Amino acid sequence: MAGMMVEKYDWEMGQRIESLIAHLGMDKSVSVSGKSEKQLQRYCAGSEPPFSVLQALAYSAGATLDWVATGEVGNNTDFLLEEDLYAREATRLERLIKRAREEPKKAELRDQLDLVRSISRTIAEERLDIQREEGNLPEPLQLSRNRKRHGPARPKSDASKIGAKVAALVLEVYRASKVKLPEIGLATEAAQRTVQLLAKSEDPADLQELESLLPWLRNQIEKELVEARAEPGTGKHSAS
Repeated sequence: MAGMMVEKYDWEMGQRIESLIAHLGMDKSVSVSGKSEKQLQRYCAGSEPPFSVLQALAYSAGATLDWVATGEVGNNTDFLLEEDLYAREATRLERLIKRAREEPKKAELRDQLDLVRSISRTIAEERLDIQREEGNLPEPLQLSRNRKRHGPARPKSDASKIGAKVAALVLEVYRASKVKLPEIGLATEAAQRTVQLLAKSEDPADLQELESLLPWLRNQIEKELVEARAEPGTGKHSAS
């Protein structure tokens, strides 16, 4: 696999949500999320979305919850959505270059544009390398709103239902421990915990197994909160 030679951008979750919506189209995004266009735009701008919205958009697009919540790429769709973020940033920089009047500013923007294009190419190469290793080179999904999406949508399994249970568990544990939720908010915390639960399971599509692991997840969260109290300032979630 080709290694990353440049540092990737640290995209905000709202930007990843925007990429998901562009991939699905606004009409479908409104339909699957149950939220209005204006509300979805607020999430893109940085408002904290409910976990159910993250889950609905991610599963409908075929992306992983891990990518939506943290930016960690987990499958082919994640790669493509990540590439789309850089394509959008490149377009934005190109517009700024055209508007810039002073040459030093233009040179600075061109350097940024070169960096974005370099990262985008590296991500694309990394995606193709993984597909070659797996012997799987599917036709790329189309992110343009003017073209239809190619390739079958990822089937939604019963495992998607576990998300709401995890969100409720997270909220319950934090309230019982009298600890404030981390700054990332309930939606992101629940998404990360759902990924943690799926990684622990032998069959992520087995809802019964996932539900049986909820006590284990509760213990993990409670343990981390206790450790955070004992070791303040370690970078763990605040337990005050």
